[in-house]
Amino acid sequence: MEKLVNDLIKSGELENRTSIIGHTYPFVYYTIETGEDGIEFPPPEYFSRNEQGIFNSIDMNLFPNSKQTLNHLKYQLTSSTSKEKFDFGKNTIEPNNLDLDKPYYKVYKPIFNLDSTGVYLEIDYHHQIYGDGRAFVFELKNGVWENVKFIPTWIR
Repeated sequence: MEKLVNDLIKSGELENRTSIIGHTYPFVYYTIETGEDGIEFPPPEYFSRNEQGIFNSIDMNLFPNSKQTLNHLKYQLTSSTSKEKFDFGKNTIEPNNLDLDKPYYKVYKPIFNLDSTGVYLEIDYHHQIYGDGRAFVFELKNGVWENVKFIPTWIR
């Protein structure tokens, strides 16, 4: 996890002077609900996620279209209730030291595919009233994690 984030900093995908909260955040899970007309209701919270939404945004061979894949994604989303500490090097900041006037990143728990050769990693950027979300899909190739997809998730 730390290596993936540090690689994103080195590659320029993340700003190397921006603080990163020193632990991962669990996802807020929601169940898809539809109205009588069959149209899906929006998520109850802006930052909510579910297995179908993540699967639809990945749309790659690493996460095959199967009930087993969706169940695996759902399990990880619903079981990610605790925060895990990480060290992102000089950029690491603890939440109680957060200065909301300065930009920072918030990292969510990684979501792995069935055989752990692919991972979905979502990171939010916040700076005062501006913010955006981005996700990256990494594939394990010859023992090295390669960034294979960028997915914008939200903007404010």
